[in-house]
Amino acid sequence: MKFRWIYIDIEETLIKSLQIREFLEENCEKIKKFLKQLNDDENYYLAHIFTWGWKTHDDIDYSLVKTLTNKLEIPEEQFTGVFTKSDSVTVARNVGWLKDEHVEKAMSYMGMGSLGLGKVKMFCKYAQPFCINHCVSELILIDDLVKPSSEIRYPTDSKIRLINPKDL
Repeated sequence: MKFRWIYIDIEETLIKSLQIREFLEENCEKIKKFLKQLNDDENYYLAHIFTWGWKTHDDIDYSLVKTLTNKLEIPEEQFTGVFTKSDSVTVARNVGWLKDEHVEKAMSYMGMGSLGLGKVKMFCKYAQPFCINHCVSELILIDDLVKPSSEIRYPTDSKIRLINPKDL
């Protein structure tokens, strides 16, 4: 059985923004179809929201999360939660990619990118140990920031897939 972790961005991937909650219908339909293809007798996925639009867990609008997971028809038992900017900052700090004195800057708008830890790069750094240790067969990021869609393969037969929703 192939086990996948899927991370899905919100802003400009599923909706215009957290302030303008207009669905990007074409993206949503493509992502929903993609997710349906990942569930069968040989495959299973767990889905996460991966957004820096919400800085901390206190910022999360759980009614929007429910609306988004319903829109994508993600089974409740396959949705694990929301990965916010503070989660990324914590990971970066804990593994030594970010110094303690840069945490405040990292939490600011564009702060992680200015420190060399853009969202897609941060995802790859976060995902790499899971692939090297073969905990999962595939980690997938679906985000409008991905340009172009690509994949990184590891000798363990695990891989990271970076997907722009327009490429689905």
